[in-house]
Amino acid sequence: MKYSPGSKEIYSEVIDGLSYYQTTGEVYHTLRSKAKFHKFYLQAITGRAFPKILDIGCFTGTEIFMLPKPDPKAKYLGIDVSSKAITIAKSLSRKRGEKNVDFQIVDGNKPLPFSDKSFDIIYALELIEHLKTPAQFFAEVRRVLKDNGVFIVSTPNADTFLNKISRWLPPSLSQALNQARLQDFARHGTSSPITPIVWDRDAHISLWGFSKWRSTLVQSGFKLDCIEGSSFYGGSRYISEKPFLLGLMILLDSVIDLLPFKPHLQMCMLLKLVKAK
Repeated sequence: MKYSPGSKEIYSEVIDGLSYYQTTGEVYHTLRSKAKFHKFYLQAITGRAFPKILDIGCFTGTEIFMLPKPDPKAKYLGIDVSSKAITIAKSLSRKRGEKNVDFQIVDGNKPLPFSDKSFDIIYALELIEHLKTPAQFFAEVRRVLKDNGVFIVSTPNADTFLNKISRWLPPSLSQALNQARLQDFARHGTSSPITPIVWDRDAHISLWGFSKWRSTLVQSGFKLDCIEGSSFYGGSRYISEKPFLLGLMILLDSVIDLLPFKPHLQMCMLLKLVKAK
């Protein structure tokens, strides 16, 4: 059987019941983020001959499977530290009849096992906040990226307006809100046999804001080409179940998109970088 890009069949082999993808708000948040990433990717791949694309932290390969592939000669490689995830990615790739797609087990915290200047486009989505030494990782990305290559990265924004406000909350209130969020995630969130981890700050060991990420990337030899925010609204089930609140959040997202300082208001940052000379 061949699966269409982004189809539920892909996720059903990895996530029990597709619980994370079933509310309107979560689908909106996910598709909005993917649309902005795909825009950066298509800009980067246009005009390149025989492009090679590397997905770092690919998990089960769903990002590669969902990517538009305008060039049949392009080659895609996904790497992840999880052997179980890579096994599933390879199985899905065979079932989908994917061509020019491969997967390898690689630990992103260690030197990348590739030659210098190997890839035209490298992306790492929701990965760098989990790394112990992001600067070391960026140095490796720069090494294996071609001179005219593009690096696309997304990460939560610790300096968003709402996060700054939350720092002024009484500790008891902040703790209660965080506990309620984790309980909601445990009741309704993803249930994966591969990585049964609930989102928390312990898993995000490098949870930084835009200024620190930018300075670290610049010091690592990258130039910021473009920055986008994914969404002011994170797709919580509480809001998804209330049409008025969901509509209000979607409207607010549209308004924020028009503001020059929008990345500082949105929950996640999407950065498009080029290799500095």
